Amino acid sequence: MIIKDDWCAIRYTVKIKNLDTGEEILQNTMEFVKFKMNPEPIGVRVVEGWALSDINIGAQ
Repeated sequence: MIIKDDWCAIRYTVKIKNLDTGEEILQNTMEFVKFKMNPEPIGVRVVEGWALSDINIGAQ
């Protein structure tokens, strides 16, 4: 995780399993979020975010 000012970048890997076929894939994702500090009791919240993955599971 990298945090710079009000932006954060997170890289993670998830394993996705097709329950019908048993096929498993590893998907690497990079996610970017912009956050904002709010007074209590809300605290920090994400106001913008997007992610990119190396495998499009919709195309499987």
